[in-house]
Amino acid sequence: MGKRIYLGDDSQISRLFWLLASPIGRACKLAEVQRAVDGLETTRDMDPTGEEYKKASQRVRKAISKLRAAIEEGGAADHLLIVRGGNAKYPEYTMVLRLGRS
Repeated sequence: MGKRIYLGDDSQISRLFWLLASPIGRACKLAEVQRAVDGLETTRDMDPTGEEYKKASQRVRKAISKLRAAIEEGGAADHLLIVRGGNAKYPEYTMVLRLGRS
């Protein structure tokens, strides 16, 4: 692609980028994404009140948003897309190539 994106050195978004980009097109489970963002995973059954799970999910969404912004800023948004899949209980995130765009 010939694009460069600065994501920082061992930052949340750089770890998230390398997780989603290795390899492109592989769906990553929420637990994997949480480990990339927070360094640990928070599951629903570990949190009886649901508050920590909700906060962890918010941190993931914020990191995904920051990564999308960095991709846009770096000029690679015409080539890369991050999509959410799975279902509400078991979400997944995937980085895919946008084909046919120039």
